[in-house]
Amino acid sequence: MNTRFIRAAIGAGTSALFVTTCIACHSASSSRASASGHEVAGARPTRADGSAPSKPDAARTEIVPALHWRGAARSLEIEGRSGRIRATPIDGDAIEITARLRGASRPGHDGSLVLRVTPRGDGVIACVAPSDEGDEAPCPPPDQAWRNDRHAAVDIDVGVPGTIPLKVRHIAGDVDIERLRGDVDASTVSGHIHVETGGLARARAVNGSITARIGAPRWTGRLTFATVNGSIDVVVPRDAAADVSAHTVSGAISAEGVTFASASMSRDHFRGRLGSGSGGELELDTVNGAITLRPSS
Repeated sequence: MNTRFIRAAIGAGTSALFVTTCIACHSASSSRASASGHEVAGARPTRADGSAPSKPDAARTEIVPALHWRGAARSLEIEGRSGRIRATPIDGDAIEITARLRGASRPGHDGSLVLRVTPRGDGVIACVAPSDEGDEAPCPPPDQAWRNDRHAAVDIDVGVPGTIPLKVRHIAGDVDIERLRGDVDASTVSGHIHVETGGLARARAVNGSITARIGAPRWTGRLTFATVNGSIDVVVPRDAAADVSAHTVSGAISAEGVTFASASMSRDHFRGRLGSGSGGELELDTVNGAITLRPSS
């Protein structure tokens, strides 16, 4: 066991936005996807009735057989089960979601999928669902969705405008979030997480490493980056102010180039104060893996 110093990253920002893939989510019985729904359609805005939505309908869930949705919302949540989730910034004020089936359906299912987009407050929650499931409810709980999953994998690409907050809940697959400006909250059970944002970020995994770059130097509350099997590498602004806590059972803790106003170190735990410490808390925690905290260049 080797312990040295630590590393983490944080930023200030906006509210959180969810991005996740729901392979076994429910699908309204009144809307059936065609067998050609395996491949995501082009960038054409799509609703169940074929029109282009400017905002999510507050009264009902949209069923989008084409696996492509474009619309306005103030926050986004995506629930994923298996595959890759990737989010990147786009111009304009509309969110874009595109999903592609990768691999074959499991026996006993025709493979048709729909993209379910459901209003939640002033935002939307989206998941990919088998077209033959008739429950009108939005995405089911993650454990139920995982049991019912009958597809190899669904890759989801999300275009996020402005500082819209994003939240990603995933089960099996990597989460890659690049150059966003709003707050990000991401998790996966089995897969790596990469986050770059000018806002705040939080990330959790079970089997997978976490890398994060945060742009906001101050925040309130706690920003947590935690995994069980994997390393954690976080970059924070040079003028960040926070109380830092880092813990690993098997791995090194390093914070090269980071200046702490005060610090203490035990066998497997590091505590330090970045800057004035008048900001929030930054928690870095893994069981098997190294922890690195670095200042932005």
